[in-house]
Amino acid sequence: MSDGACTDINDELDSLSLGRGTSPTPSVARSLYSYHSSVDGSVLLKDVHGRIFNNTTEDEVRQALAPRKDSEPQPAILDVGSGSGLWMVDMAKSFPHADIVGLDLAPPNLSRTPPPNCRFECDDVNLGLMHYKDAFDVVQVSCVATGIANYRKLLDEILEALRPGGVFLAVDGDMELWDENQQLVPTRAEGEP
Repeated sequence: MSDGACTDINDELDSLSLGRGTSPTPSVARSLYSYHSSVDGSVLLKDVHGRIFNNTTEDEVRQALAPRKDSEPQPAILDVGSGSGLWMVDMAKSFPHADIVGLDLAPPNLSRTPPPNCRFECDDVNLGLMHYKDAFDVVQVSCVATGIANYRKLLDEILEALRPGGVFLAVDGDMELWDENQQLVPTRAEGEP
């Protein structure tokens, strides 16, 4: 897409090697961001986010999560807004010596038992993170801004939760959907057509 040509996002996703053996169903209409929302939406958001993480911060994260001497605390990751838990499971497999903690309002819907170094906690991050002071080497926050009462407070508490030399990863953005004519797609209540 860097040459300005308009391509189908599915072509790009196919070339990314999505990793879980999934491949989006090609869209009928070709556009800059074209996908079947009922089929590809979750793949687009989860898999592309994972690729962004893996390509831009890999060295810093690997350094923060390097194995330690037995007398030192082992590396740990906190995933705020862990959602499906797939990112956490991938990280637990990549760093089997690290403790991975996911925090979300709802439990994950995993099809398999997560690795033993991976656990999920149902909690509201708005209630605070101070009980995690100096507990993590990597903290990831993804797509939670609309549910945060005081984002500045959250950032301050994340800094407290990070150990010295820790890495903070944040992915967020405009949580509204726009159509091909750059018009806001209206939200609908559950059960509405």
